[in-house]
Amino acid sequence: MSKYHNLLPTSFNNFFTPTKTIHSYNTRAATNELYYIPRVRTNYGIFNIRFNGPKMWNSVEEHVKQLSFNSFKDKMKDYYITSY
Repeated sequence: MSKYHNLLPTSFNNFFTPTKTIHSYNTRAATNELYYIPRVRTNYGIFNIRFNGPKMWNSVEEHVKQLSFNSFKDKMKDYYITSY
């Protein structure tokens, strides 16, 4: 998700949907630049990147999202190692 904004090929441009494009009115999710988490009904859907990517990205703190890719990667590794 960190690479989604600038570093991936153009074929990924419509892979994830920003929440601000879902509603025609302002919501907290839209103003925080979060991504829409699609509804899923199967295990295949739960383990799909289109579900897990936005779910994990939306849970990351704002100041961590602004870091460079290498700093972001290190911060996320530290977070997941210490939380388990």
